[in-house]
Amino acid sequence: MGTPLQHEEKAKHHQQFLQSIPDDYPDWLSIVAFYVAVELLEMMLADEHDYHSKCHEDRNQTIYGQYRSISASFKALYNASLDARYQPKDHALSAEEVRRELIDKRLGQIRSFVESRRKKKGASKEPVGKQKP
Repeated sequence: MGTPLQHEEKAKHHQQFLQSIPDDYPDWLSIVAFYVAVELLEMMLADEHDYHSKCHEDRNQTIYGQYRSISASFKALYNASLDARYQPKDHALSAEEVRRELIDKRLGQIRSFVESRRKKKGASKEPVGKQKP
């Protein structure tokens, strides 16, 4: 549990780490991308509803049930992180696929969704966890 600000700081921290991971570790790119999404969504839930997920299942039910426009992206990140942790290495996505499909597309959609909701509330001064050019 945490405040929206604590989740925001953690999302930025994870994003910095994500940007430092070399292409030799596509499994870790997948895992950390998922956790950036987790913190962005936990920030949004804490900010909008004073809600704090107790576990992955709890969060998944909330996202899949109440935020359908981003549920496919979140599910893709979640599943890729599970595959990266528990499947053989040859089953993993390449670093290029992770960057294109998971980070740029899926995480990008979640980041945009969260930022647009924060802008409507007037809560965000700067984008959260945006990748450096």
